[in-house]
Amino acid sequence: MKVAIVQITDRCNYHCLGCNPINKRHANMNIILDSIKNSGCKIISLTGGEPYLYPNLCDIVNEIKDMHKIVHIATNGSFPNMIDKIKPHILSISIDDCIAYKHNEYRNNSFAFDKAIASIKIARKLKIPTFANCLVGFWNYKKIPIIAEWINKNLHVPLTICYPSNEGYIYNNIPIATNEQISMAYLDISCDKNNWYGNSREYFKNAYLYSKGFRNITSCSAGKKVFYIDMDGKKKACFLKDKYTENCQDCFIECFREVNMMSLNSKFKLISTLIRMIV
Repeated sequence: MKVAIVQITDRCNYHCLGCNPINKRHANMNIILDSIKNSGCKIISLTGGEPYLYPNLCDIVNEIKDMHKIVHIATNGSFPNMIDKIKPHILSISIDDCIAYKHNEYRNNSFAFDKAIASIKIARKLKIPTFANCLVGFWNYKKIPIIAEWINKNLHVPLTICYPSNEGYIYNNIPIATNEQISMAYLDISCDKNNWYGNSREYFKNAYLYSKGFRNITSCSAGKKVFYIDMDGKKKACFLKDKYTENCQDCFIECFREVNMMSLNSKFKLISTLIRMIV
């Protein structure tokens, strides 16, 4: 199934260390819905900024559901009171550390951790398939398996890991981890045999190799299996390119990369993990 990553706003209520949101506007709902309808994509991932700041989020989610498409929302988890009002098919909620003050320092908000935890608990109660999402950074690269264990045992959701690829990021480049730190993190994750993650083992291997400078790895699927729809409704290959580029290795954005890496066995394991977490 093809995936469209749809940016519906560039506004955010946080000022995270690894991000630099523009904070100017929301996308026009009608333009975005037309683009989604004509995208040819079955899975629609709504992103921002912070999607829950979008004033017509409930309407746009319901409209996408009426198109018989799967709705995913990627959120910082700062609006737990909205989870039961706006119910996507799948949720990703950012958790950057299992220690509250560390997560809050990265998010530059004293209540970020508590709100994210509350959002995950509400989503689980509503039986919305939910992932915690963690970005590798200088503050957590030594303890990703520890974070994964804490999240699985305390929140009962799988943890997905995002590669901090500054080259392909939609906003300004803000380095938050060196290649050495990234490679150490993915080596530790690859050696962790616990079934705590929402990513495939192929992804972890490729991420480690990419951080070490190897480029003879699985190519990106941007513009072929995964697409980006910007706030003007323009369908592009990814954040940086308009069209699919054969064997592109310019960056390592997980959401564009991983689709090409997953074997049938990995897909089955990930589905089994998610089912186990929500029942």
